[in-house]
Amino acid sequence: MMRSPTRRKDRPRCGAKTRAGGACLVRAEPGKARCRFHGGLSTGPKTEAGRARIAEAQRERWRAYREQPDRQRVSRPIHARAPARVMGS
Repeated sequence: MMRSPTRRKDRPRCGAKTRAGGACLVRAEPGKARCRFHGGLSTGPKTEAGRARIAEAQRERWRAYREQPDRQRVSRPIHARAPARVMGS
């Protein structure tokens, strides 16, 4: 078994400011300053060819979605929640 060149525990912490006001404690991605949640992973295609490939994939997905009958589309209310638990049962 071969280990990653930069072990997770040896990487620095992300340190991005969280919504709660503290610092993110997740380890940064190898060769990056931030974790995968705060910009350490890909930000999308950079070349024209890559952008065109993604655009075509999106068009194909939307085309397939629009061809589905409405009854097959899965839609859930935004406010749907899990049923409330009854205390003491």
